[in-house]
Amino acid sequence: MKEQSNNKNTASISENSIGWWKAIIESINDGVLMIDHNGYERMINLEYTRITGLPPDIIGKPLGKYRPGRNLNFPQIH
Repeated sequence: MKEQSNNKNTASISENSIGWWKAIIESINDGVLMIDHNGYERMINLEYTRITGLPPDIIGKPLGKYRPGRNLNFPQIH
Protein backbone atom coordinates (compact mmCIF):
# COMPACT_ATOMS: atom_id res chain seq x y z
CA MET A 1 0.00 0.00 0.00
CA LYS A 2 2.85 2.37 0.85
CA GLU A 3 4.48 1.68 -2.55
CA GLN A 4 1.24 2.60 -4.33
CA SER A 5 1.08 5.84 -2.33
CA ASN A 6 4.69 6.66 -3.26
CA ASN A 7 3.91 6.04 -6.94
CA LYS A 8 0.97 8.47 -6.77
CA ASN A 9 3.18 11.09 -5.10
CA THR A 10 5.87 10.65 -7.75
CA ALA A 11 3.30 10.98 -10.55
CA SER A 12 1.91 14.11 -8.91
CA ILE A 13 5.38 15.63 -8.63
CA SER A 14 6.08 14.83 -12.28
CA GLU A 15 2.80 16.39 -13.41
CA ASN A 16 3.54 19.48 -11.32
CA SER A 17 7.03 19.74 -12.82
CA ILE A 18 5.65 19.51 -16.35
CA GLY A 19 3.11 22.23 -15.63
CA TRP A 20 5.83 24.40 -14.12
CA TRP A 21 8.09 23.98 -17.16
CA LYS A 22 5.23 24.67 -19.57
CA ALA A 23 4.42 27.89 -17.72
CA ILE A 24 8.04 29.01 -17.99
CA ILE A 25 8.27 28.14 -21.69
CA GLU A 26 5.02 29.98 -22.47
CA SER A 27 6.22 33.08 -20.62
CA ILE A 28 9.27 33.44 -22.89
CA ASN A 29 8.81 36.09 -25.58
CA ASP A 30 10.96 34.18 -28.08
CA GLY A 31 9.98 31.08 -30.00
CA VAL A 32 11.00 27.92 -28.16
CA LEU A 33 11.19 24.43 -29.61
CA MET A 34 12.34 21.44 -27.58
CA ILE A 35 13.27 18.21 -29.27
CA ASP A 36 14.31 14.89 -27.80
CA HIS A 37 17.48 12.93 -28.54
CA ASN A 38 15.75 11.26 -31.52
CA GLY A 39 14.82 14.56 -33.16
CA TYR A 40 11.13 14.47 -32.22
CA GLU A 41 9.43 17.69 -31.23
CA ARG A 42 8.41 17.51 -27.58
CA MET A 43 7.38 21.02 -26.59
CA ILE A 44 6.83 24.37 -28.28
CA ASN A 45 5.47 27.67 -27.10
CA LEU A 46 2.84 29.82 -28.78
CA GLU A 47 5.44 32.33 -29.92
CA TYR A 48 7.18 29.56 -31.89
CA THR A 49 3.95 28.78 -33.74
CA ARG A 50 3.39 32.49 -34.43
CA ILE A 51 6.92 32.98 -35.81
CA THR A 52 7.02 29.81 -37.92
CA GLY A 53 3.37 29.55 -38.89
CA LEU A 54 3.44 25.88 -37.87
CA PRO A 55 0.46 24.39 -36.03
CA PRO A 56 0.78 23.35 -32.38
CA ASP A 57 0.00 19.72 -33.30
CA ILE A 58 3.58 19.15 -34.49
CA ILE A 59 4.47 17.90 -31.02
CA GLY A 60 5.49 14.27 -31.13
CA LYS A 61 6.48 14.40 -34.79
CA PRO A 62 10.00 14.35 -36.25
CA LEU A 63 11.60 17.76 -36.68
CA GLY A 64 12.49 16.98 -40.30
CA LYS A 65 8.83 16.53 -41.24
CA TYR A 66 8.04 20.22 -40.75
CA ARG A 67 11.52 21.70 -40.96
CA PRO A 68 13.29 19.92 -43.85
CA GLY A 69 17.03 20.13 -43.57
CA ARG A 70 16.80 20.57 -39.82
CA ASN A 71 17.55 16.96 -38.94
CA LEU A 72 20.06 16.99 -36.15
CA ASN A 73 22.62 14.39 -35.23
CA PHE A 74 22.90 13.88 -31.51
CA PRO A 75 25.84 12.23 -29.76
CA GLN A 76 24.99 9.07 -27.89
CA ILE A 77 24.87 9.66 -24.15
CA HIS A 78 25.67 6.65 -22.00
